[in-house]
Amino acid sequence: MYSVCATTGDITSILFGIPGEATSVALVMDGYPMSKKGEAGRALGAALMSSLVGAVIGAAFLTMAIPVVRPLVLFFAAPEMFMLVIIGLTCLSTLSGQGRRGLIQGMLTGGLGLLFALVGQDHLRGIHRYTFESLYLLNGLPLIPVMVGIYAIPEIVELIVKGTPIAGEISHGRLGKGVREGIKDTFRYFWLTVRCSLIGAVLGMIPVWVEGSPSGQLMPRA
Repeated sequence: MYSVCATTGDITSILFGIPGEATSVALVMDGYPMSKKGEAGRALGAALMSSLVGAVIGAAFLTMAIPVVRPLVLFFAAPEMFMLVIIGLTCLSTLSGQGRRGLIQGMLTGGLGLLFALVGQDHLRGIHRYTFESLYLLNGLPLIPVMVGIYAIPEIVELIVKGTPIAGEISHGRLGKGVREGIKDTFRYFWLTVRCSLIGAVLGMIPVWVEGSPSGQLMPRA
């Protein structure tokens, strides 16, 4: 059920540029431009098939890595999580494009994300941050509604104003062929699929903060 829900976020990311799940945000960068070019079927086929292959590879990798990774995960604490946050923020400069403008946009985006993340009750000290005495903000801002507001509303308004479909030209009856081409792309670039699957498996082993856990500690995902 969880895998299905996470994978269906790829559909909205590709067709509308709206990430349905947090894991689908990066797919907007390549999938949505393909939809604008009339290659939505190919993007969907590649995304869904690579998700299937990645799930199998990730499950096998994690099964074999449990004896080695388990002691490391249990020793993962706040300093290590802080290091990962800093690494993630520095990666924004790479994902935001080249040049000074891309760097500035990446820094502004990272700062906006940190500002949103500060809203709510501090897990360690119980301090209320930017809640403006509202009970609805004590648990922070939910990630999915924030992403929908940032990505979906501008795209919907743009489509309404232009009065045109997402793709400039619609090729009727070719969606099935495009899906088959996307499936072939997964195996055509199979080594790339394997590398990305292994990267995802390693990132999946990183512990996350679990609300309500004993002493506010970091807990592994699995």
